[in-house]
Amino acid sequence: MRTITVLVLLLVLTPPSNAQQTEAEQIKAHSMQLLGRQDFADLNSLANEYRANGAKTGDGISKLALFYAGMDRLPLGDAFREQQWPAIFSFAQNWADHSPSPAAFIELAKMHLRYAWEQHGADSKASTSQMDQFHLHLQIARKILETNRKVAEIDPFWAETMQEVTRAESPELPDFSEHKSPPLVIDRPHFDPQEEMSAESQIKIQARIAFEQNNYAALNSMAERYRNSAEKTPAGYDKLAFFYEGISDYAGYQTPSLNGRPNVHQWEGMFQRTLKWIATAPSPAAKIVLATMRIDYASAWRGDGYAKDVNPSDWKPFHDNLKIGRKLLEDAPDAKSDPEWFAEMIQVATFQQWTPKQTVALFKEAFSHFPYYEYNYSAALLAMEPKWGGSPEAIEKFLDFAVANTHEKEGRSFYARVYQTIDYGRADPDFIPSWHKLKPSFDDMLARYPAQWNYNRYALYACKACDKQTAREIMSKLTFPNAVAWYGHNELYESCKAWAQRDDVDESSAR
Repeated sequence: MRTITVLVLLLVLTPPSNAQQTEAEQIKAHSMQLLGRQDFADLNSLANEYRANGAKTGDGISKLALFYAGMDRLPLGDAFREQQWPAIFSFAQNWADHSPSPAAFIELAKMHLRYAWEQHGADSKASTSQMDQFHLHLQIARKILETNRKVAEIDPFWAETMQEVTRAESPELPDFSEHKSPPLVIDRPHFDPQEEMSAESQIKIQARIAFEQNNYAALNSMAERYRNSAEKTPAGYDKLAFFYEGISDYAGYQTPSLNGRPNVHQWEGMFQRTLKWIATAPSPAAKIVLATMRIDYASAWRGDGYAKDVNPSDWKPFHDNLKIGRKLLEDAPDAKSDPEWFAEMIQVATFQQWTPKQTVALFKEAFSHFPYYEYNYSAALLAMEPKWGGSPEAIEKFLDFAVANTHEKEGRSFYARVYQTIDYGRADPDFIPSWHKLKPSFDDMLARYPAQWNYNRYALYACKACDKQTAREIMSKLTFPNAVAWYGHNELYESCKAWAQRDDVDESSAR
C-alpha cells in the first residue's frame, strides 16, 4: 500500500468553494494555488494589478499584502515541514528563473528568510548546524534582494523584506552558534531543483494536479514518457513510480479516515474520477490507477498491523476489494506493458497469500520483463517480511537475487536500494544486512548516482555499522544533510556526525 508521503501536504490546489470564505482568504488561497500550479504568468499579472492600483479589500486590507501572505502559508501543517521545503524553494526558483518579476524575486527572498527563522527557532536551542543554516539563508535572501533591486524595488514589499533581513542580521540578535557561516559565494539557492526530493515532488505534484483537473492527455503523456524512457531521479529511482505515487497520494489525502474507518463516500468519488479517465482517454496508466485505488482501499480496511489485530468485520471489504483490484489488472493485459502493473499484482499476491508456485511465476515474469524497475523488487521484498510469513533468510536470498538480476547496469547497488524498502523509517528492522554487502552496494550506487540523498543514507548506515572511517569520509561529502534520510530525525544526523569526528575508540555511541 502506498503511503501518504511528505509532499502530499504541500498544496491544497483546488479546495471546495466556500461561500463563507472572506475576500481576504480567497486572495490568499488563490496566490498559494497559483504558485503550486506554477502558473507564473497569472502570479505576475495579479501582483502587477494589485501593485498598480493599490487595491484593497472591503475591509481596507492591501490585496498585495494578502497576495504575499497566501504563499506564506507554505509549508502546510507541522507534520513533515522540513521535507516540504525543497519543493517550495524549487517552485519559487522556477518562478524567478522562468518568469522573472518583482514579485518572484521578493517571494524567493521571503521564503529563504522564513526558512532561516524556522532553523533558528523561537529560543536558544538551535544546533550549530541549524544556526549555520540560519545565517546562510539570511545571506541568500539579502543577495536575492540586492542583485534584483533595480527590478524589484518598485514593489513596496522589497523594502519591507530587506528591513526584515537587516533586523535578523542585527548584532543584537543572540548568536547561539560558535561561528557564523563564511561569506556567501553562490549566486543561487543551495536547494537545487534537481536534488532528489525536489525531483520526486515535482513529478508527484504534476501528476496530482493533472489528475485533480481531469487532464487525461497530460496524465497519459507523463506515464508514457516515463514508461518508455525509464528515466531515473538523481538518486536513481524510477520516475514512473513517482507518477503513480502522486496520484495515490492524492487519493489518500482526499479520503481521510473517519474514526479509524475508511471514508467510503470519498473513496467512491476517487473510483468514479478514474473511471471517467478510462472512459474518456483509456490507457494502461488509467487502468493501473483504478486497480491501485481498489488495492489501497482494501488496505485501508485491513490496516498495517498483523492479522490478529484486524477487526473481524473488516476482513470482508478487504478481500472483496482485493478481488476487484486483481480482476481489473487481469482484465487489462495491455497494461502489462507498464512495470507498475506487476508491482500492483505482487501486492495482491502478498495480501491474498498466493501459493509459492503462483508467486514465483509472477516474480519471474516481472523480473524478466522489467529487470530494472526497482518497485517490483520493493513490492516483492515486503512480501518476505515476517508479518507476511517471510524470514530474514528469505530476505537475504532475495536481495542477492536482485543484485544478480541487475548487475549488468547497476552493479551491486540494488542490494542497498531494495533493502531500504523494509528499513526506511525504522531504526530497528527485523532484518539487519551484512555490512560487507551493504557497503560495496552503496559504493556502486554513489558511482552511478552521486546524489546527496544517497550520501545521507550511506552515512546513516556507516554509523549504524560502527564503521567510523567510512562514516567520516561520507559525511565530509555531505553538502545537504537531509533529515528525511535520517529516519526524520536531525538529532540522529548530529549524533552520527559528532561520533564520526571524534578520535576516541568508543564505537558504541554511534547507534
